[in-house]
Amino acid sequence: MRRAYARLYAQAALSIAEKEIDDLVSPNNLTSYAEDDRLHNELPFQLYPVLALVALSIYEYCQCGNVSRMRTRANQAITTAMDLGLHRLDTNASEAHRRAWWSASYKYQ
Repeated sequence: MRRAYARLYAQAALSIAEKEIDDLVSPNNLTSYAEDDRLHNELPFQLYPVLALVALSIYEYCQCGNVSRMRTRANQAITTAMDLGLHRLDTNASEAHRRAWWSASYKYQ
């Protein structure tokens, strides 16, 4: 039963992350969050899908043992991070942006 709920939560997280990615690339960004929906005060909303995909990648490997889906999620995370320009951070970038990029690109280092 625990595995079934874990899978249900993972699927819900993936569908929300994909919706947020679509909202990020759309010209009229409709994603809005209430103050109490924030994960952390200093974490920009656009990093949510990147970090969710990193967590889902770890879940697919550690919980399900599915290397193929792990790679798919990890590739989605790094692609989304690059779409947000995290691979071109300068010295003025926030710590949250640096850590999100490190989390998404760690597999490639």
